[in-house]
Amino acid sequence: MAKKKNASAVPEPKEERAKYIADRDKRMLAQLEHVNKTMGKAAVRAITEAYTPTPCHGTGISKLDKALNGGVPKGRITEMFGNEGGGKTTLSINIAKQAQQAGGIVHFIDAEHKFDESILDVIGIDRAAFQMAVPDTSEKVWNGLSLWLDRAGPEDLAIVDSLAMMRPQQEINKGMAQLEGYGGDRAKINAMGINQIKGKVHGSGGTVLIINQIRHKMGISYGNPETTPGGDELKFGAALRLRITSGGGIKEGDDRLGHICNIRATKCNHARPYQDVHIPLIYGVGFQEDEALELFEKALEMRIIWRETEKSTKYMYGDNFVIKGRKNFLAELRTNIELKKWFENAITQVSSAN
Repeated sequence: MAKKKNASAVPEPKEERAKYIADRDKRMLAQLEHVNKTMGKAAVRAITEAYTPTPCHGTGISKLDKALNGGVPKGRITEMFGNEGGGKTTLSINIAKQAQQAGGIVHFIDAEHKFDESILDVIGIDRAAFQMAVPDTSEKVWNGLSLWLDRAGPEDLAIVDSLAMMRPQQEINKGMAQLEGYGGDRAKINAMGINQIKGKVHGSGGTVLIINQIRHKMGISYGNPETTPGGDELKFGAALRLRITSGGGIKEGDDRLGHICNIRATKCNHARPYQDVHIPLIYGVGFQEDEALELFEKALEMRIIWRETEKSTKYMYGDNFVIKGRKNFLAELRTNIELKKWFENAITQVSSAN
């Protein structure tokens, strides 16, 4: 008769697993205590909770918030760049309004020395929670921003407008006669400045939004000559990079009322990058997230709606039906459900055919 094995002599798999976990937890606790004791409290922590989405400041544009999984990430650096007149400053003030509505303070750094305060009233900014600094050198920008972050909270937002126009003190002192190598000076100062603030940004939970511009490299015959000035440190240090470009104009006859603002996330750590968002920007009014307006612009682009002549205010569609005036057409789209459905079907058919 075979001898019966003693069950207690051979550990069960569950027992082995429990022992392994106990040893691992003991090791991990010892590691955390040793590092925090040596390097300071909260130098390292265990990630034991389930993943939670990155907290964000809304942009005030629902389509953009959806594409960015909430908006501009808090406690991070965001770069916003593009050509002149695209809508970068307007979008930044739009984000500032959302931050204020959440209880935050906005710190605006006008490095270009050309900010027009009328946009604050257009967007609806609370001036009581809006600060403005106008430094004249790059060093003052970074030092002032660093000091501000010492007292910033998780709802606060700092905007730098813009990196391309910041000049280090050394460049100013050189004068016009000794400009050789000035580009390298800017990149070095900006790299040091970004490294100076990035730890404070994360520690305070405050958000820094840096506006940049587009420049063109000289002597480039092939490839894309476009670049963003000020060095590459910001590209790598930013958690989100938004490219803002100006699309087609929005006109009423000869009058240009605004343009389509094209927004693309060329880098995004908290959502899927390279998504495109198109939003009308009306001058003196701001971004207009209007379903009827979007439908109208898309139908106009696809030639489902057309005008008799370039300067005509009569818009034609279908079997030569005519509506005079852009405002009247939009009003009809907002109130006439059958007309709206007709255009939605027409756009779907044209899109599928292409």
